[in-house]
Amino acid sequence: MVPFTDTPSWHALLAHRDARAATTLESLWQEDPGRGEALTFQCAGIAVDFSKQRIDRHGLRLLTDLARERDVPACIATLFAGEKVNITEGRPALHMALRGDERVMVDGQDVYPEVQRNRERMRVFAEAVREGQWRGTTGERFT
Repeated sequence: MVPFTDTPSWHALLAHRDARAATTLESLWQEDPGRGEALTFQCAGIAVDFSKQRIDRHGLRLLTDLARERDVPACIATLFAGEKVNITEGRPALHMALRGDERVMVDGQDVYPEVQRNRERMRVFAEAVREGQWRGTTGERFT
């Protein structure tokens, strides 16, 4: 796959950025009073508001074009499927398993029990530090 920085959509995005470099947020609101409604939307239960950023509708379309060109939805599905996406380490990136209560399968194995065990270990360690049971090399409590 061609690096994204070599794609036409990336170069179009850079050209748009450069053309609008001196544009202020105030002038964007003057040019497009409806930008609040146009650049605010729901995504995965989260309100996304681009209206208060130095981007316009065309710039957002260019970002969307780049995401489509790079097939971001398929990349997200690969990530959530527990496939090996961390190329340098040759392993899955399991951020979603660490942050929530989602079951994630890796090589046919549910990693949730291991995640729960490690969360408990971290909780016990943090509690011991807070209560002064674990101390630094000087014997003093951590602050």
